[in-house]
Amino acid sequence: MTSFDLPVHENSENSTWRAENILLYHGDCRVVLPSLEANSVDMVLTSPPYWHKIDYLLGPGQMGLEPTPTDYLARLSPVLQELLRVTKPGGSFLLNIGDTYNNYSPLLAEGGDRKEADFSRQSTRRKLQPGYIEKEPIGIPEMVKQAARAAGWLHRANLIWVKGHSADIPNSDRPSCIHEDVFYFLKPTDGRRTMAQYFNSEAVPSSVLQCAPTQTKGHRCPFPVALARQLVEGFCPPGGVVLDPFAGHGGIPKGAIDAGRCAIGIEMQGDNFAQAVARCQVGQPEIVAV
Repeated sequence: MTSFDLPVHENSENSTWRAENILLYHGDCRVVLPSLEANSVDMVLTSPPYWHKIDYLLGPGQMGLEPTPTDYLARLSPVLQELLRVTKPGGSFLLNIGDTYNNYSPLLAEGGDRKEADFSRQSTRRKLQPGYIEKEPIGIPEMVKQAARAAGWLHRANLIWVKGHSADIPNSDRPSCIHEDVFYFLKPTDGRRTMAQYFNSEAVPSSVLQCAPTQTKGHRCPFPVALARQLVEGFCPPGGVVLDPFAGHGGIPKGAIDAGRCAIGIEMQGDNFAQAVARCQVGQPEIVAV
């Protein structure tokens, strides 16, 4: 596949940018996804906003600022259902998600150096959740995994993204967290046994992914292009279509087109959308965090 025949979502609040092998939507994925055709993408690769980590300055309706994990899952679950609808039977869904600790840490505003506690730009503070002791991890990744299963996805494997020692600010009373979960799902087929539409074991030989985090101006947690390309080469057939409904600065769409696939990205935040377009146009170099 070398070009898109998917419909552009016609909405005055959204705009698009397209080239031969990429289509980027500026809009809310909850609005854009229903306009995409069923069974039209080969792979979904995404990293949604983590719960109570960053305020993207999009107002009270933005994902990730919900009062409780239950509210977060209630907002994310319809997206998981739409992603299932647009994915081809046997297609892959890889979802990267990090956990949140039960503490009073500030929710930092988007932008700035991810290693610095930029308290002048914090928007609010996290509130302790009932049922958890202070400083306890809440278990958001497991909750999201079960929400995806409830939406109809077949959970196939857990991958571990090892980010290296630059990934976490040191803590005095626990080891630094240098990994995150990447869950691998399949869309079930009509047959008795679901088989992956495509898997390349040479690209992803084990469940451990080694890739340093990267930095881009104005985004605290961009998805590395190198990791996106590795996963696309492992789980999307040549010439297939990769969808990222939370595209950020475009690391995943860029990794997909670098791997010779087609890409669809959806991004709600205007500055992020502009950065994604620029990255996919000229291939801006990434800065590897050290």
